[in-house]
Amino acid sequence: MNQLGLLELAKQGDPQAIATLINHQLQPKGIFAKANATKGCLQIIFEAEEVPSQAVIANYIYTAINKLKAPSIEKVIIYGKQIGNDFPVWQQEFDFLNTQSFNDKQPKSLSGEVNKSSLCKNTNVLECNGDATTLVIQTDGVVIKRLGKFLSTHTKGERFIAYSKILNVQFHNSGSLSYGFIYFQLAGFPIDIKYLEAASNQNTIVFFHDQLSEFDKAKSLVLEKINLPRTQTYTDTQPVVHPTHVVVQPVVQHEMPISCPKCGSTQLDSNKKGFNIGQALVGGVLTGGIGLAAGFWGSNEIRLNCLRCGHRWKPRA
Repeated sequence: MNQLGLLELAKQGDPQAIATLINHQLQPKGIFAKANATKGCLQIIFEAEEVPSQAVIANYIYTAINKLKAPSIEKVIIYGKQIGNDFPVWQQEFDFLNTQSFNDKQPKSLSGEVNKSSLCKNTNVLECNGDATTLVIQTDGVVIKRLGKFLSTHTKGERFIAYSKILNVQFHNSGSLSYGFIYFQLAGFPIDIKYLEAASNQNTIVFFHDQLSEFDKAKSLVLEKINLPRTQTYTDTQPVVHPTHVVVQPVVQHEMPISCPKCGSTQLDSNKKGFNIGQALVGGVLTGGIGLAAGFWGSNEIRLNCLRCGHRWKPRA
């Protein structure tokens, strides 16, 4: 079936069509998706050699399903697991009844835009290919080219932003399992943005780890053009702010900071394991009938989960 036919099925809430379209996007990055739907609830399992980043997958799925506008999908539950393991490391739930997309929350002003004729006066200096977006560094400004692919937050089109309109630059380094982004602050827009807002912000370009060096060059060129020090770059170290409709376990505060032994992040999730309905469900799907036993797996044990890289471990006594 061609992609147009899959898209029509996906808009009807067909889980296999949705999984196929997601895999088309994520399989080149080593992430595989399986989907199932029951009574308005779409469940998607994401697995990879290393546990997929919860923050990246959550943002990706929220924007994609919200754009899909399938009336039959009222709730989405996503799981992240490592290939070969029977149980997910994390799970997250989205309620799509009466939700507002990230784009609806963005300011509507397109400050810094000019007509296409002005683009012809510029010379291209550097071109960087991000996620469904190309950033072109020119002599007089930057051009953001949206490719408008399926599951992309933005529609196809181009925007030119003159250097004189850029007040500041926020740059978030990518990791092996997390995307990075570059954000251009314009008048009327916030000084900086949160991690999960990056993919939907109209002044932001998201990129993956293999594109980091090119976007680092772009950052340096822009900072030079707007007369800011090359060290004027930021890494978002604040706790990720999720939309109110996203169900996330609270971060436990400790008197002595505890960090992830894998990536060093202090953004952690902690809970005492008991019977877990989500694990029972996924265990039944993946192991063929031992879902109830899966629900009791790890009962009464304390587990720490890293919200940045997805690493999960048992703390030392």
